[in-house]
Amino acid sequence: MNKKVAFYHNAFPYGGGERITIDIANYIYDKGYEVYVITSNLNPHTSNHIKAVEVTKQIPHTEQNTTNFIIQFIKENHIDIFITLELNTQFLYEVKKRTQCKIIYALHNVPLWEAIDRYYKRKEKSRHSIWKSLKWYTLTNLDYHLFKKCDKKYIAIYKQMYQNVDALTVLCDAYKKQLATYFEDDKRIHVITNPEYPRLNPNLDKKKQIIYSGRLLYSHKRVDRLLTIWEKIYEKIPDWELVIVGDGPERNNLERLAKKWDLERIYFIGYTPHVDNYYKDASILCLTSTFEGWPLCLTEAQANGVIPISFNCCAGIEAILGPNKVNGTLVPDGDINAFAKELIELINNPQLMEEIRKNVLKKVLTYSPELVGEKWLNLFNTLLENSNN
Repeated sequence: MNKKVAFYHNAFPYGGGERITIDIANYIYDKGYEVYVITSNLNPHTSNHIKAVEVTKQIPHTEQNTTNFIIQFIKENHIDIFITLELNTQFLYEVKKRTQCKIIYALHNVPLWEAIDRYYKRKEKSRHSIWKSLKWYTLTNLDYHLFKKCDKKYIAIYKQMYQNVDALTVLCDAYKKQLATYFEDDKRIHVITNPEYPRLNPNLDKKKQIIYSGRLLYSHKRVDRLLTIWEKIYEKIPDWELVIVGDGPERNNLERLAKKWDLERIYFIGYTPHVDNYYKDASILCLTSTFEGWPLCLTEAQANGVIPISFNCCAGIEAILGPNKVNGTLVPDGDINAFAKELIELINNPQLMEEIRKNVLKKVLTYSPELVGEKWLNLFNTLLENSNN
């Protein structure tokens, strides 16, 4: 009899976390696991190895009704392992209390990202109000940096979560060490990076093109910084262009800025499901976020022979791009002038670009779905073996 794994996503497919679930499913399906995805919002998908189940439309979409639906599904389908990306301590408590399955919380971001996100979303709201801006630069900053109120709140939530799961997965060793300082032990914390498929015969005949790929959000993506960097350098590199691939609520503002600053050779492509078509030609990928966990755009770039350059805003980015100027370029967090300088120096050093391009094609092999999938498989098997002892 096949062992059964169920993932819960609020929406499926949607973004990076859902792509990882599909990659895991594709691997463990051939290893004797039956894979389900329970979701409140089911979108079209093409995975033949996943049985997707939408929370019924016949019941009001309350939190408790969704919890009851998932628990009933786990019981009726004899799910062995349940995996969620949703940090809801009451939900996890009820799944643990009312079922016999093993529970995994998969953290696909930097620890305490919720506190960081809340901080920068408040900054975003303050942009168009003098009063809100003053409040953000005084009260919000004091609460966040000095009193760390938001951190304390989410540390307490993470502790509750950890009490109700059989395993917690994180993306790199540094995240495990950070979380270990909050918990009594780190025995249930497992480091599993996100997978990336090496591309067959990636195009290495690149154009003089810089690319950004991702959602256009102010709160943490901060693509406006990339426009500021482009303003500083585009006249110095007249043969190069900047291509923005992706969509989101910040797009109109970014297009207005580009027009206001008379930026040349900048193109907004919008959303595309075929982003590899743009990685194929691009030489460099830029990431100017305020925070990330394990940005898939960096590993996607590496897989396509595109050189990534990013602010060193989290340990996940350092793990992907390090050592600096070997697998990419790391820029001191938030230093726009340093970013512009590093970008120009990279463009003006074809030999270094060629060396890094060769290195990133090797580095991406360390995230192969086989290696990452094996780690997930070992975790599943260990949890089930322990439950039988």
